[in-house]
Amino acid sequence: MAFKITLVKSDGAPPIHHQIVNSVRHAISSGRLKAGDRLPAVRALALELDVAMNTVARAYRDLDREGLTNNGPGRGTFVRQLIVPQAHRWATDATAAQILRPALLALKAMGLSHLEIAAAVEKLLSEAPLKLGVIGSSPRGAEKWARALQLELGEFRVETIPISLGDLSSNPESVLHRLEGATFVFTLLTGYHLARELLEGSAKQVVPLITQITHQCQQDLLALPRDVRAGLVCEDVYLNSVLELISSYAPTARVDRVRIDEVEGVRRLMLDCDVIIYSFAAGEVVESLPAGRARLMPLIYALSEENLAHVRRLVAPYASAQRDFAAGGSPSQSGAV
Repeated sequence: MAFKITLVKSDGAPPIHHQIVNSVRHAISSGRLKAGDRLPAVRALALELDVAMNTVARAYRDLDREGLTNNGPGRGTFVRQLIVPQAHRWATDATAAQILRPALLALKAMGLSHLEIAAAVEKLLSEAPLKLGVIGSSPRGAEKWARALQLELGEFRVETIPISLGDLSSNPESVLHRLEGATFVFTLLTGYHLARELLEGSAKQVVPLITQITHQCQQDLLALPRDVRAGLVCEDVYLNSVLELISSYAPTARVDRVRIDEVEGVRRLMLDCDVIIYSFAAGEVVESLPAGRARLMPLIYALSEENLAHVRRLVAPYASAQRDFAAGGSPSQSGAV
């Protein structure tokens, strides 16, 4: 599906520059924009959307600040490569040596041999799962993606730690404590900037999750008749991308939208609309109310195959070492680093 930006200019809609940022962010998070893709020039996009050039320029600056794009005078604006191999961190090695040295000296003083100490360390490593932080836009979303990663990485011993975006922004010290010992932190792009800021200087690597709408959900949208009256319940941050999704698959004549915290508005949509399309976080509200005449249609996303391949490549060197230790091998024997 080609990338485009659908703006909402009615009263109560999010600021236009936020809508542009959200649209680009979710185009990247759904794989429609890939690393190296060039965004439209500021002037061209301003003309296309019928907005001021400084509004587009502000949105592009925000995308650059979030680490999603590279902006340069005369060069244009390009999507960054967000998933990269983790660089070796000598500082981390030095810290590990500093922590381990007193314990190793104490064990040697007790008469343990090098082989006995190594065996004890390997046993401890084999018992501990690889910890992975998972940041979602809501507690429900964080749990969903944590379960998805746990399932997709079933061949490895991993422990996922779900973190909501609200906790990340309001209680960062608690989040850092919960993420202690985590090697990677996976996040949807809504939490990418905050996660990078919070974990800057740590040994943790922040990795974006790229998602795609499921085939069944695509078929459900395609099956909607043009004259259907659709109700949309979603967060502001997803508004533009969901409207674009609906218009791409089902060019309906009318879409009425309310936010997920407007319970009475959701109740009204249930009575007035033919179908209610809603985001995952909105499911708690939508599914708790009587459906009325409306058919319920959740928007269901899954991790993309390309993203999963990247995730496995990142995790494997750490998790496979645990499997080797559990099998009784050693790092030198297995080739693990």
